[in-house]
Amino acid sequence: MRYTPLPLAGFAYRGIIGIEMRKTSRRAAFVYLLLCADGTIYTGWTFNIPRRTREHQRGRGARYTRARRPVELIYHERFPSRRAAMRREVAIKGMARKRKLMLANSE
Repeated sequence: MRYTPLPLAGFAYRGIIGIEMRKTSRRAAFVYLLLCADGTIYTGWTFNIPRRTREHQRGRGARYTRARRPVELIYHERFPSRRAAMRREVAIKGMARKRKLMLANSE
């Protein structure tokens, strides 16, 4: 018997309630910058900016921001996929603080 890989995009499946759904739409992902109470800048990515910001404010976000609350959202960018957002996050994390602030002020 020959192995045939399953298609990853565009295939139909039955959901929990038995309705056929299509896996074709991608969710937008976001990269965001938070200004922490101690003046440092935190960079992250998410699918839902308001929810993620609330998590950081409540101390349930990243370990880095738990001790640096309150945090303020100073910048965000939208991307078509998680992968693109994660790549941009890495690029931003490699920037100097001055460049991150310039990016945030460019909005």
